[in-house]
Amino acid sequence: MPLRDGAAIRRERLMMIIEMIRREPGIRIKKIQLIMAMRTGLTNKRVAEYVKELVDGEHLLVDDNGHFKVK
Repeated sequence: MPLRDGAAIRRERLMMIIEMIRREPGIRIKKIQLIMAMRTGLTNKRVAEYVKELVDGEHLLVDDNGHFKVK
């Protein structure tokens, strides 16, 4: 059994996004995508899907100007 399965890796990435936004409230999606691409190699589309999932799950809030913060 692998030490880190797909679900564990996905959870780590979601937590990375939450922590990034917690450290820098008001961050925009393009910066989140750039940082995640540099750290993990994820595509902009995949990062946007993760962020949308976190917003839909009410872990993150986004204002009318596209700035994110942790709820």
